[in-house]
Amino acid sequence: MSIFHAEQVAIYQILLFIKENFTVGHLLIISDSLSALQSITNSPIKAKSLLSLLIITLLISLSRVIVEFLWAPSHVGITHNETVDRLEKQASISGSPSNILPLSEIYPIIRHSTYDDWNIHYAESFSNQNS
Repeated sequence: MSIFHAEQVAIYQILLFIKENFTVGHLLIISDSLSALQSITNSPIKAKSLLSLLIITLLISLSRVIVEFLWAPSHVGITHNETVDRLEKQASISGSPSNILPLSEIYPIIRHSTYDDWNIHYAESFSNQNS
């Protein structure tokens, strides 16, 4: 199994988990696989693989659950990266998430990634004004 396929399987599995466990909500999925995220941003007609089509279809079926994706390049600077990678690999092999990270570990990941993303956009907004 390629890394790209494993990343797609992990995204699909977490979406299945969301569909089975959430009826309403706003959730964020963080991935370091830009190619896997790009593969699901197309319309179902342009899906390049069956798994991409399944992911897109599953996203469409989550009518009252908002799922957003955040690309975190190689989890740079994110604590517990090894834990996330290990859980992702287990999920792709077993077909289901084996462990869910406690919120105490998830919040710092989201906070750090959001802060980095905001800093980039903030810096770019000033450089664009000066151009």
